[in-house]
Amino acid sequence: MSRTVIVGDVHGCVRELEDLLRYIGAKRSDRIVFVGDLVVRGPHPHEVVALARSFSAVSVRGNHEDRLLRWKESGGTMQIGGLTREAAKRLSTSDWDYLKAMPLWHDLPEHNIRVVHAGLVPDVPMTEQDPRNLLFMRSFDEQRNPVMVRGFRSWAQDYQGPEHVVFG
Repeated sequence: MSRTVIVGDVHGCVRELEDLLRYIGAKRSDRIVFVGDLVVRGPHPHEVVALARSFSAVSVRGNHEDRLLRWKESGGTMQIGGLTREAAKRLSTSDWDYLKAMPLWHDLPEHNIRVVHAGLVPDVPMTEQDPRNLLFMRSFDEQRNPVMVRGFRSWAQDYQGPEHVVFG
């Protein structure tokens, strides 16, 4: 019987990802789901994306994939940091296609789980969520406005479901 395995932010660290998959005895029949940020920061973004593709893994889009895609859409004119630029240089055409196909959220109804990268506003239907919140949100400020840094209160403290949310 296959398993569902959800993996947090990998950030281009393919050796650590390989160690994790080996440790859990991952098989090609397992369903691997990533919470985004497969790329940037670590030294091997292409290898991480290639490994994810080899498992036919699903990954939701993280803020780092989003930044790379916006940079590419700008024709390379958008300002990005050095680590992001290095990741962009290492990605293959297939990698870019994989990043572009990443959804903003992924549901696993048989587990009653929703996977997002960063956060969501409780009591707002998924189709009405601000994509920036799904990619960047960390908490609420004192007025319950979404913020992109650790703030007054975690959004997860106010979330009541119905799905359990797994996030990076």
